[in-house]
This record gives sequence, C-alpha cells and structure tokens, in this order.
Amino acid sequence: MLARTARSLLDQHRDGEWRVVLTDDHGRLQHLLLARRRPRPPGPRRPERRGRRGPAIVEIQVPTPLLAALVPDDHGLWAPLLRELQKRLGELGPAAPDPPDRGVRPDDARHRRPSAEVDRWVRVRDRRCVAPSCRRPAHATDLDHTVDHALGGPTLSGNLGAWCRHHHRAKHHGGWRVEQPAPGRFLVTTRAGAAYEVRPARVLEPLPGPRPASTPRPLPAHERDAPHGSGDEDDDPPRGLRRTREGAGRAAVDDGYDHDRVPGPAPRGAGRTNGQLASLRRGRGDPAAPVAPELDPDPPF
Repeated sequence: MLARTARSLLDQHRDGEWRVVLTDDHGRLQHLLLARRRPRPPGPRRPERRGRRGPAIVEIQVPTPLLAALVPDDHGLWAPLLRELQKRLGELGPAAPDPPDRGVRPDDARHRRPSAEVDRWVRVRDRRCVAPSCRRPAHATDLDHTVDHALGGPTLSGNLGAWCRHHHRAKHHGGWRVEQPAPGRFLVTTRAGAAYEVRPARVLEPLPGPRPASTPRPLPAHERDAPHGSGDEDDDPPRGLRRTREGAGRAAVDDGYDHDRVPGPAPRGAGRTNGQLASLRRGRGDPAAPVAPELDPDPPF
C-alpha cells in the first residue's frame, strides 16, 4: 500500500479500533496493544465511519525495536501516540510472545466464550483460517476449541484457533483430527488420512530484494543531451547508446554504423538523436515529420 493511501485510510477511520501489532525480528507476533490516542489534525472532527459490524479496525504493524528507537518529538501529530506506546512498551514482559491469558490456569478458564483480549489475540496471531490452504481472513472466522469445550478443553489462546465456517463444520462433522502442540501451530489429519502442519503466519513479511532489469534503462532526455564534461567520462554508455565520433559529447542512438572502423564520411544523420532529426525535418518545411517522444526526466522507478 502506498504511504499516501495509508494516511488517507488512517484519517478516515480515526475513530475506529486501532490495534498496534508489535513483532519480533522475524516478523511474528510479540505484543498487541490498543492505541488510546490518535493523531488529530486541527479542524472539525469527521463523523465516525462504521462497517457492517461496527467501527472499522485499523491494524498498525511495527517491529518492536523500531518503536522503541523512534523519537516522538520528531513526528509532529504522532508524538502523543508514540509516547503512549513507548511507555506501555516499557511495562510489558519479556521478549517472548505475551498473550493476554499468560499465567491463567486451565481450571480457571472453563467459560465457553473467550474474553475480548483473547479473541483479539488469536485472530491477530492466526491471520487467516488455520485450515490447510484456506485464505479466509481471521476477522471473518469462528474461534473454535482445539480440544472441544464439551470434553474439558480450556478457553485459552493455546487451545483456540480461527476456523472459517466451512472448515469448522468439516472439523466437527467430517471426521478431522486436530492438535495444537504449540500456540498457533496446528496438526490437521483429514478422514482420508492426509496430514498437514500449519505454522503460525508472519505478521510482517521480509522485504523483497532488488530485482534489476534485464537491460539497462535508457538515459533520460536531459542527461542524454547534456553537454560534454557534465558526467563521468569513464562511465560506459548504456546499451543502445554510443558516443559520437566528433567528440561533441552527446549520446546518440546506435545506428549500427561503426564510425571508428569504416573510413569515409559518416552517414547522413549519424550522431544525432531522434529528436534532433525530427527538428531538422520540420525546419525544412516538413510539418508532418513525427516528433520523437521525450523520455520522462524523472521516472517513477
């Protein structure tokens, strides 16, 4: 998502529920906070926008070391929110994942429905339906006990998982066997005997590496027509461009004629760009001469 689009969405849903998801160095869930403050620009407040089930949910994902290293005074309207999050970050426990029901005994979690904090944690942890290859987002799924509540399964985050309605029914009525040896890690065995392992999803995926183009990008017009000496003379021109023989220092499109090896006069138009040739044709009274398109001086990539 582009930064401008993200800022627009944050401004539209400023009164929704803001979840600050803190991750470790591997992009996995570490802490989950609810932001109380909002970056409010001056001016009248906008009406709250609601979805089908209530206010919108805004999820801000940030690595924990990055949040701790930010200087609030350098970020204007975001300074109050950053101070609040850094203060609460200092009050949190160790670096291991910190679910809201940490330390709760199974005997004390006999209620059927999870609390709002546990519900929020499980959905953020699982990201989507935990059934193999299902992409249903977790906010549109059911929370199901891995060990059924009727069989004594506690209502804890380590015994809950996000299941879409279809796979929830398949689990109970299709003869599936499900285990959760670690929070967020599921072992699913279907009635046909196919076994799958579903590991906790990453909240933040690593950024992709650079992907250079197969061929060099041609020079922009303002660099292609620059006078000699404005750049580094030792740099090789990009593929498809060459230096003119006359030493004028301009990069011209290679027309396949070797001016250094073939004696005699250069062919007509050699050493000139397409734009210069079109300009000369128009100067001779040829109004229909096509105009060579100029390259974007500031490409977006």
